[in-house]
Amino acid sequence: MKNKKGNILLLVILLGLLTFSTASYVGVKYFKEKKVKKVLNQKTNQNSTSTPSTVVTPSVEPTSPKTPTPNLLPTKEEKTETDWLTYKNYLNKFLINYPKEAKIEKRDEADIIENSNCVRIYTQNYYVLIGGANEENYDCFRTGVGANYAQGPTETVNIGGGEYKVTGMHTESASAGYYEEFFAVPTVDKRVRFEFGISVNEKYGSIKKSEAKAILAKILKSYSPAE
Repeated sequence: MKNKKGNILLLVILLGLLTFSTASYVGVKYFKEKKVKKVLNQKTNQNSTSTPSTVVTPSVEPTSPKTPTPNLLPTKEEKTETDWLTYKNYLNKFLINYPKEAKIEKRDEADIIENSNCVRIYTQNYYVLIGGANEENYDCFRTGVGANYAQGPTETVNIGGGEYKVTGMHTESASAGYYEEFFAVPTVDKRVRFEFGISVNEKYGSIKKSEAKAILAKILKSYSPAE
């Protein structure tokens, strides 16, 4: 009988201990979970109430568009003068410029063109003859050019900075567009003579009378003495 009561008491004690242990475990777990939820709620509230960080976007100052530098192409006249060539004569000591499309030749028996006493610069539309002013060299030029013809054209030309009034000869055909003229300057710088002229067909040719005369004027003006 005593043993039976002892067993019942032991069973009650064990049940009590088990119940206490279970209750303690549940209680501790409950408070831990509640504490964790509280901490999480605090963090969430902090995140929701905190001022968001400002994202600094680097400002880019607008730059004014660069104005392209215009490519200044030379005019037809400037380009032509740039492309010109220079001839130097050692015998009569002078320099003269001429377009690169023009030809140059000696019309005497000189060994080289630089020593020639009769030089011709020409195209099919214009020409310039330059020779020594000595009497024996007159066969370099047309006979009688420079005489005072009553019907001949009269012009004032600039040769190397000096002005010369000359009277020449000409022929033309208005219906065909053809025009030819030539002039002569007896003496320049006491060393050379000049003869020059044009031959153009404005109807069928590639150059006008005014253009040929303008090129001739530049050639003559470019003349200069050279020691």
